[in-house]
Amino acid sequence: MFTAIALAALIAGQTAPQAAQDPDEAVAVEDILVEGRPLVERAREFVNEIAAPPNNRNLATWRTEMCVSAVNMPTTHGQAMVDRVSQVALHLGVRIGEPGCEPNVIIALSTDAQAMAAQLVDRRERTFRPNWTGSSQGEQELEAFVQSTAPVRWWHISIPVDAATGEVAVRMPGDGDGLRVVNKRMGATRLRSPLRDDMRKAFIIIDVDDVANVSFQQLADYVAFLAMAQTDPEADTGGYDTILNLFKGGGPDGLTAWDLAYLEALYASDTTQSNPNRHGSNVGRALARDIGGQMREEARQAQSEPTPEPAPTPTP
Repeated sequence: MFTAIALAALIAGQTAPQAAQDPDEAVAVEDILVEGRPLVERAREFVNEIAAPPNNRNLATWRTEMCVSAVNMPTTHGQAMVDRVSQVALHLGVRIGEPGCEPNVIIALSTDAQAMAAQLVDRRERTFRPNWTGSSQGEQELEAFVQSTAPVRWWHISIPVDAATGEVAVRMPGDGDGLRVVNKRMGATRLRSPLRDDMRKAFIIIDVDDVANVSFQQLADYVAFLAMAQTDPEADTGGYDTILNLFKGGGPDGLTAWDLAYLEALYASDTTQSNPNRHGSNVGRALARDIGGQMREEARQAQSEPTPEPAPTPTP
């Protein structure tokens, strides 16, 4: 389990003796402000905090077959990692490739993750930033991916496609002057686009020395979340019960109800929204409905459970 962070000791200070108070005397107290936020507001804030699609694009999801590969891991651990990521993907309705498929989710273990990332980007920069619009984050984010000191780093590649046919809807290398563009007059409205964003590749690099204090289950679930969703590595998730807090001073044993509700909301969402902000807002509302439903069900079950009768008092 993650090593607990040592807390600084508090210095106790002595207070001056207080005069006795007349119990009947009125006492003035400061106003107490109780601040509560609706669940839907917290859910939307969570989505806004962690979501990291390419500029002006909706969050991408896996709509084509996913093929997971683990590199530089012992066979047993590598297969367990692949199985866990695939299990989460199947839960979300994603198709998993047969053995021997071409990997599009690559999970690599390294003793020097920064050097590995730098080498990969230097050799295959166009793999990480393909020459089509809306494929990935920008140059600044790619440099941050290389220079990161985080235990796990990740990079996603997506592509706009025709929502009706799944055909690529942007110019690809080798297309020449022929531009693959969906006819926007067909089905396009102020609220809907004929395009959706599909995930194409995900690279996840793990620094072996920096994950020694977490369990394999925690790590596999952390990786599974990142494989499924475009996530901001700088997101502040301290106020939420999520696996994303694994390396931020603690974390749950695995994917939480909040994590699964977010992924389910994302994969059930309409990804053809014309406005990316509206798409994120819809995911947030769906997340709030799911979590709210779970809370109501737990409360119902708690109320329906019979109250245990007190134990009889022993006779002296």
